[in-house]
Amino acid sequence: MSRRDAASCGWLLDGYPRTAGQARRLAASAAPPDAVVVLDRPDALLRDFALGRCTDSATGACYHPKYAPPPPDVEARLVWRTDDTAAVFDERLRDHRARIAGVLAVFHAAGVPVAEFDNARSELETFDAVCDFLDGVEAAGLRRPAWRPPDAGPIGPTTGGSAYEEDVDALCLVDETPAECDARRAAAGDAPIATGSLLEVARRCNRFDAADYARVYARGCHVGYASAALVDALRRLRPPGAALGPAPAGAERAGAAATAVTLAPDAATEADATRRVAALVAALVADGAWVPRAKVRNELQDVRALGAPLSGAPLFRVERAAVVVFGLATVGCHVNGYVAGADGAPEAVWLARRALSKPT
Repeated sequence: MSRRDAASCGWLLDGYPRTAGQARRLAASAAPPDAVVVLDRPDALLRDFALGRCTDSATGACYHPKYAPPPPDVEARLVWRTDDTAAVFDERLRDHRARIAGVLAVFHAAGVPVAEFDNARSELETFDAVCDFLDGVEAAGLRRPAWRPPDAGPIGPTTGGSAYEEDVDALCLVDETPAECDARRAAAGDAPIATGSLLEVARRCNRFDAADYARVYARGCHVGYASAALVDALRRLRPPGAALGPAPAGAERAGAAATAVTLAPDAATEADATRRVAALVAALVADGAWVPRAKVRNELQDVRALGAPLSGAPLFRVERAAVVVFGLATVGCHVNGYVAGADGAPEAVWLARRALSKPT
């Protein structure tokens, strides 16, 4: 919102703010909203839609078997959110009902026009009514004057500290310089924010002693690492699909902990190992301490020996949310790029950033 395209073309937020604290910051910002539109729908219709919605994994388009049936050629690509359950929906609705009045009260107090619309009808009728409302805001001269973002300075986090109602705390406050941020963090006993190259960041993320972890094996191959806490949990739970003991005969154990974890012992095929590990993951989900049920994606990831080429067949496949538990290697593809300056050297770098709302 601090970019120039937002200043010249405007902006629209969907589903935000969700708390009164977020609303207060937005209403007091350099670019407060011209208007707030609330789309209301009966709880029964909300539940019916939420529990049936699905998404085209290729395009992101949303479908519903009753309200927006997908074309036949899309059906094979459809995915469903694993947290679209009746219990989760009811919790979300209760949370919304508890917060919405406080959010709208902030905008009313700030003089921002607010209008609520019955959305239990044709979307075109709702859209027409919303347009009439916005035309009225325009005609009454209630739109905010155009704003100009600062000419210099980085675009940084807009929140910080536990005083704000945020899912993730920012490292620095919006009006702090880097030096002020470091001084505040030092006074609070927090570590300074590391600076330097991206390679230094990667190195910082990989500082660990393999001797502190038990090696994880599957089908005779070293596939990952398990923490001492996980080993203790496996001793306690005795779940199916895992065995504790020495490393498989002939397996490399240099620097490894005395105890090894073997996944899907005696499994001879990829399918058999995948089935046995799935039972193990289900036990860890039921325990609640290792694989949170809300993070289960119902998405399987290939597992190979550490360092093995990706062209080879996987040893087994495992639920994505459990990959980190066993220290399994993950592979991803990120497309980055740069804009060349007048001299041909990179003038700006485009880096992909994972959404904070992603469950993994």
